[in-house]
Order: sequence, then structure tokens, then C-alpha cells
Amino acid sequence: MTDRIAAHEKLLFSIKHTSTDFWRTVAFNPTLGVGRHRQIVEVQCQREYEGKGACPNYVIDGVVGGFEEYAGRPGPQGLAALVESPQLAGVWTWSRGGGWRGPYIENELWCDLNMWVMARWTRDTGLGEEGAFRAYAHRVGLRGDAVRRFRRLALLSAAGTLRGHYSARFPVRKLTWTRDQFLGGSDKDLVADYKAIVAAGRVEAALAEKAQAARIWGQITDLAGELPLRNPADRAYLQVSARYGQCLYSVIHHGWQVMLRGFAGEQSEAMAAHLRAYDAAWGAWRRLADRHASCATLYQPLSFGKKNADGVYEADPDHGIGPSVDRYRKLLSQ
Repeated sequence: MTDRIAAHEKLLFSIKHTSTDFWRTVAFNPTLGVGRHRQIVEVQCQREYEGKGACPNYVIDGVVGGFEEYAGRPGPQGLAALVESPQLAGVWTWSRGGGWRGPYIENELWCDLNMWVMARWTRDTGLGEEGAFRAYAHRVGLRGDAVRRFRRLALLSAAGTLRGHYSARFPVRKLTWTRDQFLGGSDKDLVADYKAIVAAGRVEAALAEKAQAARIWGQITDLAGELPLRNPADRAYLQVSARYGQCLYSVIHHGWQVMLRGFAGEQSEAMAAHLRAYDAAWGAWRRLADRHASCATLYQPLSFGKKNADGVYEADPDHGIGPSVDRYRKLLSQ
């Protein structure tokens, strides 16, 4: 279609690096590197489906080299494969912004990491994504083995986000089951996915993956305590935001254990144990926010709702992880 439009040096098509919205698991955009016109690529640094910078979420390794879930797919899977393409004119970032509501952050560390590394790599692709990342680590005061640990934390954040929000094992249909500050549940957002998981006999596999995500976030929290960032505020936020992610994905892990088992018709002591752990994770999360001013605002245990009269998206008060878990809480109490 674009071949009908004359090429011009001042005409660029702005195209996301993903084939739809800025989600993991969706394909690399197949229109990149194709056609007569120059292209500038959009990259989101504060991703509204993945915490919005309230917890670590490094994506530039995947944007440049291809996310782990792209392995084995044909064709280009990252911007590094297009650096010699005559169409590729550059990159621009959503450094902040994306989505409609919270979490609202007090520190831009994780947005800054994504933005700065993306810009540094674009300016000198020969440096490689890892070289650009190392330059950022030096910029924030890390040297020697601390750089390696910081990179390990960053890559774990990508792995933990994939397994906690999405899946590395099966296709997730409702990619927006969490978005902004809202957590969906088995009463609306996850119905189609849960039906497919139960029908395929993959309940235990799905729950094992959420448990794996929670363990990954435990590793991230451990690493965060070892990293002496130069700026004291950033150093404190590194630790607080890592714990924020650990709380978020613990809520998801234990919430899924209750919801998916209940959806499959189970009523067991395992569900009761995870219900207690779910409540404990929420308690730890609230204490984190109460004790640390740098902590981002918390998620709500409700689904993404509709616009109010002022044009602001509100929570759906009747659906979400909270009402879903409470339904099984009531069943278990009987």
C-alpha cells in the first residue's frame, strides 16, 4: 500500500517494534525493514502492562537482540538485525508515559535505564546492547563485578516478567489481564485462558511457571541489596522497587494458585495455604509502601474498568483478582 506514496527525505513512518501493542510474546513487527520509505521505530520504556517502572523491567536486550520467546521464529527478531537496512532511520522512545493510570512512580531509575541504553545503542550500534548497558552501569557508579550483577538483575527482570505476567510455556490470550494499576481475575479477564489451561490438562504447568516467576523475583531482591549505585536515592529505590516486584509477583503466584485450582473445581488444603500466602503478600506490599516514601503506588485487586464522567478510567469494582480470590475464600470456609 505504501508503494503508492512517493518517497521523500522528510517522510518517515513511525512503527512500533512489536506487531501490536507493547506486549511481550507478540511478534516483532514484520513491516520493519520493508518498503520504499524510511522508518523510525517506537520503543516504550515505561510499559503499562508490566509495572510502569514501579519494579525492574529491562526490555532493551529483547528489543535489540530479540526476546527469549522469539527463539526459533523466522526472520528478524530485533533491531540489531536491521542496522544495515536502508529503511531504518532511527528510534524514538516513550521515555515516560503509556497507559492511563498508575502505578505512579517517585523515581525514574528503570525508565531511565531503558531510555538511556536504547539511545546509546542507537547512536553507536557497533557498541552492542551489552556495551551500551555497561556504559549505563558505569554512569550510575558501578564497576567490576557490580556491573555483572546489575546486568544479571536486569535480565532476570525480563525473565520474571515473562513468566509472571505472560507465559513462556503456552499462549496467553488476554494479555491485558493486568494493565496499569489493575489486576484481573478468574471472574472475567482470565476466563478464556483458564478454560484453555484446564482443557489441555496444564493446570500444574501453569502454576509451576508462576511459582518460578516468584522465585526469580526473590533472586532480583537479593541482587538489589548488593549494588552500590552512586546516587543514594537510586540505591534505595533499587532495593524498594525490587521488593515491590517480589510482592507483585507473589500476589500473582498465590492468587493464581487459588483461582486456577478453584476454576478447575478443586477445593483443597493447598488452596487454603496459598490463600494465606496471598494475604501475607498483600500485607508485605502495603507495609513496603507505608515504610518507604520512594515506593510506587500499589496495584488494586480489581479489573480495569470504564471511563468515569471526567474521562478517567476507574477500577471495575465487581471483578478482579480480589473478588475472584474472595469467592474461593468463601467456598473454602464452608
